Amino acid sequence: MASPGPTAQSVTNPQVGSTFDSGDLAGVDISNRPMFPALFITDITDPSTNPLAGDWQYDGTCSDLACSGRNGIPPHFVSGTWKGAVRLVDKTKNPPAITITPDSDPAVNNWNLGPGADQVPLGLTNQGYGAEVRWDIVRLWDKDGNPLQSGHTYRLYVMVHDGDQNNSGGDAGQMCGYIITLSAPSPTPTSTPTATFTPTATATATPTATFTPTATATSTPTATFTPTATATATATATFTPTPTATSTPTPTPTCAAITASETTTPASCFGGSNGSVTVTVSGGTAPYDVTVDGVTHSVATSGGTTTFTGLASGTYPA
Repeated sequence: MASPGPTAQSVTNPQVGSTFDSGDLAGVDISNRPMFPALFITDITDPSTNPLAGDWQYDGTCSDLACSGRNGIPPHFVSGTWKGAVRLVDKTKNPPAITITPDSDPAVNNWNLGPGADQVPLGLTNQGYGAEVRWDIVRLWDKDGNPLQSGHTYRLYVMVHDGDQNNSGGDAGQMCGYIITLSAPSPTPTSTPTATFTPTATATATPTATFTPTATATSTPTATFTPTATATATATATFTPTPTATSTPTPTPTCAAITASETTTPASCFGGSNGSVTVTVSGGTAPYDVTVDGVTHSVATSGGTTTFTGLASGTYPA
């Protein structure tokens, strides 16, 4: 009896943000690389100095952040998804050989907001194939009760991997790492309150006495003695403490440089005014204001774009 021939079966996209380890919706390929967008963080100040620190091949986030094995940190925000794949099972071999081949990029593919996805960010146009992922720095700072340490240097490695499921060595869709150093301001000591008091002077009155003799030739002179009332003053003191002044340390924010790129569409004819320019802005702190030829547009998020139309041939500062 002949052995059964190969069979092919189409499988769906991995779920957005999926971290499953097996099955058709697996979050990792057969080489144990994440199929979902994943972030790896490794402290390269202490204890590791390995140049691969942060890479999934170097135990990922196991230096300072709690984890086990090569676990990437899924994004806290995902908009969009990635392409599907074809799963080929060759039953002529024992055990059967499984080959997974990613589909080709589609010519046009709108945002896929399937289960687990977030809404498309404001300011972005629903066009073509793509996705956006974000990680919350506050949640990364205090992950699993093991906060990143001020003054340490960390390697951040982002991977969005959709190739090499056949374990042939390709690394399509894989991004390089980033090196950052985290710092925090030192607290400012509070001031010591002071107090002053000024006592009032004590006044003591001295009593006086007078006597008047009678002028009688035959009588014995008498004298009367009438003392004045004794006056006493009580000393008082006032105590007025100054208010306690407490200073609050103010962190010094650090801002990345703002970068912009332009894509132009020239006017269709000499003297025409149907040209356009599309400006993409990133870095710094969103939102941004972009001005071309006296017209200002707002860009809500980093990596967002805006288009100015109705332009004649010429040079326009942005």
